[in-house]
Amino acid sequence: MKFIISSGVLQKSLSSISGVLISNPVVPILENFLLELDKGKLTASASDLQISMTTSINVDTDEPGKIAIPAKILLDTLKNLPEQPISFSVNTEDSMTEITSINCWDCSSWAGTINGFLNLVSISNNGLRLPISNPINISSKPSPF
Repeated sequence: MKFIISSGVLQKSLSSISGVLISNPVVPILENFLLELDKGKLTASASDLQISMTTSINVDTDEPGKIAIPAKILLDTLKNLPEQPISFSVNTEDSMTEITSINCWDCSSWAGTINGFLNLVSISNNGLRLPISNPINISSKPSPF
């Protein structure tokens, strides 16, 4: 799963649905955005099991896919980026999402607790790698959204 999108457009779209996210939910997956990519359209969903919200954005890609990604880490990252194109590349084998800036940017150390385990977010000169919440292929399981 790979796509390129404007950091500002993605941040605005995800912020619009982040209101349904709750801290310390009974089901840990609810701390995540569900990102689905199909036919050039990125659909992001968030839910608290009572209310669900979805937003869609047109992106340039031919690769379909579906992942759950930690909402707080992703939103905090996007808020600290200047407006620029960013590339998302998902590797389900190592359970990581790589966000790469088309223009170089500098980031400070990021860390996040995912499912009770501390996962360090890798940082390079032009990007970072975020953990995917669920290391198994979530498209084979029913979605809580």
